[in-house]
Amino acid sequence: MSMVGLLIRKLRLERDYSQAGLCRGICAPSYLSKIEQGQAEAGSEIVERLLAALGVTYCRDESLLEQARESLAAYHEARAREEPQETAWLDSNLERLTYSDLCLDMQLYRLFRLLDREDRTGAEALRKELEPLLPQMDREQSYCYWTACSELTQDPAGRLDCLLAAQRQKPCAYVGYAIASVFYHQGQYSRSIEAANRAYSLAAEEGDLYVLVNASFLLGSCYTDRDLGFAEKYYDRAIRLGKRQWPQLADWAAYNLGASYLEWGQPEKALYWLNRTQPVAGNDAHNLLLHQKRAILYVQTGKPDLAQADLAQAEEILREARGELWEVELYMDMLEFVRQLLDGGEGSPDCEKLLLRLYRDAGEKLGFGFRRFYGLYLVKRYRKERRYKDALRILEEISGKEFPE
Repeated sequence: MSMVGLLIRKLRLERDYSQAGLCRGICAPSYLSKIEQGQAEAGSEIVERLLAALGVTYCRDESLLEQARESLAAYHEARAREEPQETAWLDSNLERLTYSDLCLDMQLYRLFRLLDREDRTGAEALRKELEPLLPQMDREQSYCYWTACSELTQDPAGRLDCLLAAQRQKPCAYVGYAIASVFYHQGQYSRSIEAANRAYSLAAEEGDLYVLVNASFLLGSCYTDRDLGFAEKYYDRAIRLGKRQWPQLADWAAYNLGASYLEWGQPEKALYWLNRTQPVAGNDAHNLLLHQKRAILYVQTGKPDLAQADLAQAEEILREARGELWEVELYMDMLEFVRQLLDGGEGSPDCEKLLLRLYRDAGEKLGFGFRRFYGLYLVKRYRKERRYKDALRILEEISGKEFPE
């Protein structure tokens, strides 16, 4: 099947034309059938006449096509770096360019725009239309298809498969970093470190500052599990590289280090880093979590008044941003955990249920680091209650290792 054949068939069915009616005076119905099924590559004259019969003009304006190529390249480059994309010109010319030599590129662009608008249903329908065209795509088009599939796929294993397929088409720093991110969110920190280091090396060759910064930050996050000295080193590199474009990196790094030192049972260092963390404008999740972690720290260091003050600020953020925050119920559970600690209910059955819910949901929805954070509270509880098998099970799940009983 070809993209042109697919479009001709789609337009013909929309207009309720028969094959014989459409191709009368142009070609044989059997030949049109082969064009629509991708079994024949029609010449440009026949394609233009078929489209004209459908009321569509095939665009051959070379200056327009060249501008479209440049605009598509700029769009994809900006999108890969999570920068604002200029889409007005492409969107206004989308219909015209769809019937041109760039028809397949424009369908891939349409797929990304559906993803931009979070229209997953529309994106999945278009992906299914494009899938049979994979054999005729060039390497750049296949790369775009598989990167779009990686965003559409919610299952981590499926997302990784799509990214690896994209990498086979075009090995580059951006896909390498995306692969490292998938490993990180699955808690596979060793594999994430390997992939992030490879992505950093590729980014240095490509001059890709976005990946240089983000791969460094990811490396810092990976090392919060094993060596906080290394974590500080990589965070510092990310901050130095990205201080002009991404000044908020310093606050994200300080929060991560503070939360990690809290997890490691080093309250003085945790307080140092959490107090260095500033709220980030427009990032309600970061600001809420900062107050939540600081409240936990103050409970554990015997400062309930300060804990209550931070909890109140976190609750205020949640009230004001309730319509904007993703996973509101999850954040409500996080704040309820602080209340349980403040009220001395850490050992209650309700607190255990809450911790198990946070262990499962926060890990699944926000990343493996959250699972580890709440898992360690479960381990502490189970050891205190001498439920050693339960403690061992959680430890094995968050470490990826099996321990002798």
